[in-house]
Amino acid sequence: MGWISKKVVEKNYTEELLKKKKCSELKKICENKKINGYRGKKKNKLIELILEEQEYKELKEEQKNLEEEVKINEKDKIEESEETEETEEEESEYDESEYEESDDDKYNFNGTTIICLKDGNIFKKIIDLLKEVLDVGILIINEDGISLESLDSSHVSFIQMLLNKDDFDKFVFDKKREEDLHLSVSMKSLSNILKCLNNGEQITISHEEGDNKIKWEFQNLDTNAYKSFNLNLIDQDAHDINIPKANYQCRIKTLSSEFQNLLKNLAYIGDYVKIDISKSKNKIDFKSTGIDSDACIRMIKNDYTKLKLAKDFISSFSIDYLTKYAKSSTFSSKVSIFLKEGAPILLEYKIDNLSGVMKFYIAPKSVE
Repeated sequence: MGWISKKVVEKNYTEELLKKKKCSELKKICENKKINGYRGKKKNKLIELILEEQEYKELKEEQKNLEEEVKINEKDKIEESEETEETEEEESEYDESEYEESDDDKYNFNGTTIICLKDGNIFKKIIDLLKEVLDVGILIINEDGISLESLDSSHVSFIQMLLNKDDFDKFVFDKKREEDLHLSVSMKSLSNILKCLNNGEQITISHEEGDNKIKWEFQNLDTNAYKSFNLNLIDQDAHDINIPKANYQCRIKTLSSEFQNLLKNLAYIGDYVKIDISKSKNKIDFKSTGIDSDACIRMIKNDYTKLKLAKDFISSFSIDYLTKYAKSSTFSSKVSIFLKEGAPILLEYKIDNLSGVMKFYIAPKSVE
């Protein structure tokens, strides 16, 4: 700010005021400061007061201008900030869209089917179970996921497995393919490869179109440890079996570990289990008879076991197959058992932490 000197005021302003006794501005200053007269020391005092007043006015004017300037700057900043936010939102939307597109491109089929599961331990447990009853497993891959349908080697039971596409961390498949992709492999050889899979390792399955092998890759995402195996395919057609929809007369839902323990106990006695269903008493007896002994284990409704019984009947099944499939308790905490007189028993295990399911149909057998 430019300051006004006393000389300028005395010459151009103050002297003129002193000559005009009726000057309203001078009178006001004098009244406020209680100064009477315009001579001597009072004159000098008056000059100082006028200078102070003039400086005060200029300061107020500069402050006012500064405040207005600040307000204008703040307004400009707010408008600029709003424009920046809108631009960032637009750029963010664009970036997300661009990312989604690049992600889709990343998972486009380029001649190789790729399936990845971060925790391969569940798949390992399933194959370890199936190798006991299957010599050859046919993996069926389509847009829904991976499935397996096969009769066991003795044609006593039928197995269905489904791992849904959404359960996999990466699933690349040819959507334009008219038929499902069938990959037949030796279950024993596959099980041996999976023995090299450590807990917590990611498993990636890949197959190039027209190739006669499947690549299996295991990776520890923490240490980046990596293993790779190739498994040759086998020439074998899938079994075309249709399971008729049954109107089951008995339904049981219980803990898979309890059912497994029940079967283990009966396996010490005989080779078959007789399931005696009593609707009137709302109970089920599991019986087994050996050469020198017999046993009965009763299942009743409780907090962990649900029963739905439509009629009384008795059916018998191989304990060997039941105990093998009961090992599904390693990846499924509950089992649903479906029974109908004269029809195969169905054991259904929903895989924990996944939306997949394992189903086992076992033919009934009469025990004389």
